[in-house]
Amino acid sequence: MHNQVYKKLLPLLFLLILFSSILTAQEVVHKANSRDREPLKQMPRLESLTLEKEKVILPVHCKGRICLLAMEFSRNAQDTLKAWIEHYREAFKGDQRYDYFQMPMLSGFGVGLFYRLIINGIRKKVDRNERNHYLVAISGVKRFRKTMGWDKKIKTRILLLDRNGHIRWQSFGEPVKGKLEALLRTCRMLATESR
Repeated sequence: MHNQVYKKLLPLLFLLILFSSILTAQEVVHKANSRDREPLKQMPRLESLTLEKEKVILPVHCKGRICLLAMEFSRNAQDTLKAWIEHYREAFKGDQRYDYFQMPMLSGFGVGLFYRLIINGIRKKVDRNERNHYLVAISGVKRFRKTMGWDKKIKTRILLLDRNGHIRWQSFGEPVKGKLEALLRTCRMLATESR
């Protein structure tokens, strides 16, 4: 008799466990997606250098354009950022309303002393046509990261600034389909907003 009761309850128990795990997975995905799309405040000031060693202040430098900032906090993240940039560049090729910058975020001992050497090394590896889309952050990187509340474990950050320098979308990691769709949708929405 107990075996028959267990046999009847077993499928219900299985469905309950399955339904519970599906809800938990959806909640995790929802939290991750809402973090990506969360509109944030004005981007904090960040000093950077072009590969021609000209000083640039962000977000002021991006004023008037919709700007993607692909930030790398680890050398291992270069390929990931290039993939983000390629998708963005392809979607908005020739449209002057959009701009982008790949940004190594240098911090730590010796960066201030050796920044010229570091920039020269990067410059040699970057195609001439892409040099004006490459900014090297050398000052205030730790403070910037802390102000943004970013975890040190995450090696990439993708920010989308509106024409006024407000962060309207952000993400991290690989440019998977859902994230790319959200980025491009947000870009097109920002293009329709008045200044």
